[in-house]
Amino acid sequence: MALTAEAEQLNTVIVQAQSPAVLDVGSDASQFSLNARQINSLSVLGEPDLFRQVQLMPGVSASSENSAGLIIRGGNPEQSLVLFDDFTIYHIDHFYGIYSAFNAGTIQDVQLYKGGFGARYGGRINGVLDIIGKQGNREKVSGRVLVNLININGVLEVPVGEKLTLMLAGRRAYTDVIESHLFRRLFNSVEDQLAENSVTKIFDEPPSFYFYDFNSKLTWRPTDKDVASVSFYSGRDNLQANSNLLQQ
Repeated sequence: MALTAEAEQLNTVIVQAQSPAVLDVGSDASQFSLNARQINSLSVLGEPDLFRQVQLMPGVSASSENSAGLIIRGGNPEQSLVLFDDFTIYHIDHFYGIYSAFNAGTIQDVQLYKGGFGARYGGRINGVLDIIGKQGNREKVSGRVLVNLININGVLEVPVGEKLTLMLAGRRAYTDVIESHLFRRLFNSVEDQLAENSVTKIFDEPPSFYFYDFNSKLTWRPTDKDVASVSFYSGRDNLQANSNLLQQ
């Protein structure tokens, strides 16, 4: 018995991969959609930050290197409208602007309008940043915890039955408990930029400082086309210090 060689030619197989776009141009004038999944590619001190990504877009900048405020087409940050789940957010940063007030792990969709926005966004003359929070994982329980030298950040997504999902997220700085060298350097850098009559410059001792924010969202999907959500957001910066001058 003899073996004979036989050649076979297979059909050509082409494998292609395309990275999702970070930025898409919307159908309306001056509208841009940001890919929320790409926010983690740009972080501040180990913390993913949406505003740092927005500040790199054409026509958008920051008032300073350490600021999370948005200057859209030369206007003031106060002239821009920031929405989170259709609620207006007035205090948009933490730690004197080093961190933005939004937990990147809770963001699902971001729309930026640099002009020509509709009347429903009335109240601002500069631009609009419309942020939609996550609705939660419908398939399984998922979550993550991130820790850096300033804060700890956790996100939890829980399916509640077939039609309900719950998303919980919290972020808190532990600088009032552990004062790291990085925190002191950041605080000194911010303090040098403040006015001479600023309250923080008359403290006898370094102040105790921390910030936190909390997000929760309950989403109900009665049908494939209908969605109802209840969203909650809270954030705060806490600064405490003693001064003999203030006590006199």
